[in-house]
Amino acid sequence: MPSITRCHCGIYRRFGRVEMIELRVNEHGKMPEYKTWGAAAADVYSAEDCCIRPGDTEKISTGLFICTDRVQATDEHLEIRPRSGLSAAGIFVPLGTIDADYEGEICVTMFNSTARNHAVRKGERVAQIMLCTHGKIDGTLQSKAVRQGGFGSTGMT
Repeated sequence: MPSITRCHCGIYRRFGRVEMIELRVNEHGKMPEYKTWGAAAADVYSAEDCCIRPGDTEKISTGLFICTDRVQATDEHLEIRPRSGLSAAGIFVPLGTIDADYEGEICVTMFNSTARNHAVRKGERVAQIMLCTHGKIDGTLQSKAVRQGGFGSTGMT
């Protein structure tokens, strides 16, 4: 795992209680940033230069990781969401769910639907990240397995 240079604590208030997922960032990344006081999601930045060819999908490095040893609740997760300006330009980021027990680097999946190459520069805003709460469905089985990766690591079927 890359060395960690900074830590940041994301604290949010919802329904009268404090919810928190703490993030850390490596030397290539940048901490997410809320651009206005009313922003629901924070901007996520690319930690690398990349070129996405027409019709291609790429996973973009962010340098972000969840501090899983500090997760305080199992009913929280993060969501990666698209930026509207990129979507309007034909660069799509699908919604991504990041479970609180995910220990790998948070990456952003980007699809280029245009007829030209799309350059992603290190430090460019590529998506948004939001803290969400969720419930569990009654009667479902809960695995005791330990997560071993991301992007389909728990199975594709």
